[in-house]
Amino acid sequence: MKVMTLLLVCLALAGCGRKDTPARSLSFDLLDTNGNYEFSELPFGISVSEIEKILDVTMEEPDYSNQGYDTYTLRDIYEYEGHPVQVSLEFLEDELQTVMFSFTAEADTAESLYSEMSQALHELYGSPDENINNEGVLPELNNSSFAAKGEKWNSLSEQKSTSLQLMLMTGDESKPSLTIGVGLLP
Repeated sequence: MKVMTLLLVCLALAGCGRKDTPARSLSFDLLDTNGNYEFSELPFGISVSEIEKILDVTMEEPDYSNQGYDTYTLRDIYEYEGHPVQVSLEFLEDELQTVMFSFTAEADTAESLYSEMSQALHELYGSPDENINNEGVLPELNNSSFAAKGEKWNSLSEQKSTSLQLMLMTGDESKPSLTIGVGLLP
């Protein structure tokens, strides 16, 4: 949870190179429905070089590295209802562990987009396993305040345990940010 929250805060990092191809539409149909939360186009365990081929991008250096985890940020690969979507990919030893799709929205539309996304996920997966509500101050961002709300679904199995998380973050110093992510659970 702390790692995912930290990644949400760090999404302003520089992006990776991309060839000129039209943005793909982000759809919840991308989620694998075999009992795990996984984007079928980007399955867990694939390498950086495999993602470069799938998405037709160049990922030279990670934007963030810590304790064996490397995080890459891609822009303009996907869009959601006209909003450019930023993709963060987290790897452990060159195996994909987490995929997060994030975008900013105007304050007057962020809440309705969050509600629309939440409703779609409820229809697909039922009630979430956890509701998230956090508020606080970020010293690293001039003590600006933030609020985060979200929902989390977990899929626990012997082969692979995964989670799906939808978050809306707001703050005094930034536009609202929406993130939908999937990750392997330890």
